[in-house]
Amino acid sequence: MPPEQDPLWLWPMDLFDQRFFWEAHEAWEGLWHQLPRQSPRAQLLQGLIQVSAAVLKSHLGQERAARSLITAARPRVGKGGWTIDGGRLLARTEHFMKGGPWPLI
Repeated sequence: MPPEQDPLWLWPMDLFDQRFFWEAHEAWEGLWHQLPRQSPRAQLLQGLIQVSAAVLKSHLGQERAARSLITAARPRVGKGGWTIDGGRLLARTEHFMKGGPWPLI
């Protein structure tokens, strides 16, 4: 089943957009554990996990940790794929970290 139709793929995206960042992180991690680590999909999932953690860290005022996570996520998420516009997600997350609105996928 293509990711665009897979509820296991779409569910964490919905969680993220509804500000359930930890839950999205956990759902993506469950998918990530099932894949070869260097596969493109696993890399994207790892980046999404890091973006979710960065949003949480920023919300908690842990800016150094948030910045580190975004830096690590950039090469994994930047290309996007599977219904994700990675560049837009990174830009929205960085805007949030500077006081902007909550990021959306």
